[in-house]
Amino acid sequence: MQQILNSGQLAGNYKPGYENYGTLFKLIGEIPHNSCLILNSWEPPSDILTFTDDNLAVCLLQLTGLGEAATEIIREKGLLDEDRWPELINLYQGNPLWLKLVAQTINNLFSGRVSQYLSYESAVEIKPSAIEIAATQTMSACADKEGMWVGKILPQNL
Repeated sequence: MQQILNSGQLAGNYKPGYENYGTLFKLIGEIPHNSCLILNSWEPPSDILTFTDDNLAVCLLQLTGLGEAATEIIREKGLLDEDRWPELINLYQGNPLWLKLVAQTINNLFSGRVSQYLSYESAVEIKPSAIEIAATQTMSACADKEGMWVGKILPQNL
């Protein structure tokens, strides 16, 4: 979806030349059929939002963290200081990619010691570059006002 949605504008607007996707999604939501369409996006297109209130055929599922699966990611990576894992998970908002990347960094630079990573004075400066890239892409896809809010909800050390 990020490829067809306009970055730098209000959420859910299409890039020039991709507006017909809005028509397609509208038809999928209105016309009875036996198909299933699953879209994965940071933000839903605005025209899809209009169908979610009264239409049982169109549903949105917002994913929120991993719960116990986040702990399992850290365990599989062999990190130490289990009592500090919740703090690490919270710091990266349970994002599985970010947790895997930071686990690799912790293993490489701190011999797997989560407590050393969290207490390191400049932990902000040693974040995996892939996390910074993902955060930058998210921010650049937003309009100015959206970017302001996204910036407030992203982990503060990004």
